Amino acid sequence: MDVGVGRGLARQHFGAARLGDARRVERLVRTAGHILRHPATTLPTAMENWSQLSGLYRLVAAPRVTHAAVLEPHRQQVLEHMRGHADGVVLLIHDTSELDYTHVRALHAQVGKIGSGQGSGRGYLAHHTLAVTPQRRVLGLVNQVLHRRRDVAQGETMEQTRHHPGRESRLWIKGCQACGPAPAGCTWIDIADRGSDTFEFLSYAQAQGRRYVIRSAKNRTLAGEDHVGDDRIHQYLHRYARDLPELGRRTLEVAAKAGVSKARRAQVAIAAAPVTRPAA
Repeated sequence: MDVGVGRGLARQHFGAARLGDARRVERLVRTAGHILRHPATTLPTAMENWSQLSGLYRLVAAPRVTHAAVLEPHRQQVLEHMRGHADGVVLLIHDTSELDYTHVRALHAQVGKIGSGQGSGRGYLAHHTLAVTPQRRVLGLVNQVLHRRRDVAQGETMEQTRHHPGRESRLWIKGCQACGPAPAGCTWIDIADRGSDTFEFLSYAQAQGRRYVIRSAKNRTLAGEDHVGDDRIHQYLHRYARDLPELGRRTLEVAAKAGVSKARRAQVAIAAAPVTRPAA
């Protein structure tokens, strides 16, 4: 990326950051410009020399330079683009990535467990909310939460875990809250993976009148006549969905997973129908 273009983008997205000192903002803009020009390298390489790297270290050590403060100007720009998007339709893609700091011993007290829970990995969960148009144009990052997975106390009950304020299941709700409601004339649709398939998230989305598409994780029981009369064959969501008449098919390119599967093409059948869940 051209130096001028990188600096211009950096100023556009971070120049309005409130860091308590204009010199910090200038350092942030310069740092972001270097990273934009060298996105795939380490910070020492991207900063190009020791003076720039030490300036970055001083910047991030300042108490006013928080994750939220750095992200906020970009976030506000994205929200403005969402409100002014031509056809009003924006997809809000919620997903979580693991930031692995297992080998950084100095951080172990600040981070939590990552992975399936069987290993000794340590790091953060970075929960992103990315705004994308149906034409796949990325508008930007509406929100990002750095979540430290807590160590569950020995003897903690399921009920206590379910109501703990630091529970991981709240990440999807936090992503939605950061976006706020769609203004009149706009349609914002939350897209989320299996982790969002909880009564808590579904109840929140329904109560807020949000539109959403989530990947089903649980084969939930259906109520009413959704399961086609009283045959009870279709009283569970997944069986009912599989037996619905197809509305069409799409071919998707599935990326390879190292050591797990090769890249391939998959045929996806599309079907739709309303369902009713029993009251929780």
